[in-house]
Amino acid sequence: MNKTKLSIGVFLVFLVGVFAGSLGMGMYLKHQMKRFEPGGHPPPERHGFIMKRLSRELDLTDAQRVEIEKIVKDSEAKFFAIRNQFMPEIEEIADQSFAAIKEKLNTDQQKKLERIEEKIRTRHAKAFINSITADNKPEQTLSRLKKHLNLTKEQITAIQPIIEKDHEALNNIVEKYREQHHPKTRFLLKEIRELRESTDKQLENFFTETQMKKYREIQQKTGKHRLGPID
Repeated sequence: MNKTKLSIGVFLVFLVGVFAGSLGMGMYLKHQMKRFEPGGHPPPERHGFIMKRLSRELDLTDAQRVEIEKIVKDSEAKFFAIRNQFMPEIEEIADQSFAAIKEKLNTDQQKKLERIEEKIRTRHAKAFINSITADNKPEQTLSRLKKHLNLTKEQITAIQPIIEKDHEALNNIVEKYREQHHPKTRFLLKEIRELRESTDKQLENFFTETQMKKYREIQQKTGKHRLGPID
């Protein structure tokens, strides 16, 4: 991991710490834990919680709420995009850290640590899998693409089977890892990235150069595991 990636990580940790301190550490940690539980809160509920806290603490006007909520949604999308981008590096650091700690422990302590590690990894992986499938419907993707890329009826008709096939393939990948006892998110992301590259290549045949450029820009912001722009 280079210095740029490390700087991003440090900044995010600092930002989260400041935000948590401002709004109350207890409430923040409680809701953040629930947020990443398997089957955790969908985006509207997460946004609602954040806006409720900000409105109460800052006494926002209705106009301010509308504008700030847009910022909250955009920031969350960017956060998840960064998280997904650096997930392999994060898991590699975790592997190295647990391995280094084990070297300092006796046999019994190592077994206890392995059980803790297994529990943490499984819980995190399942929560991550659920975050991918939370909003995974072809008709919603088509609607977003039509809105943000100004697609014609002919383009919608042409890409519909591609979108439907992509969603079906994504669901199959996710279900495969969901059924695993100890799913590895780095391998999950690798398969999803390969699927996305294949789908994007097919869409290039029906999008104009301008539409494809816009599509890729939004994909970078929202994360490669999601097909199509955010609302």
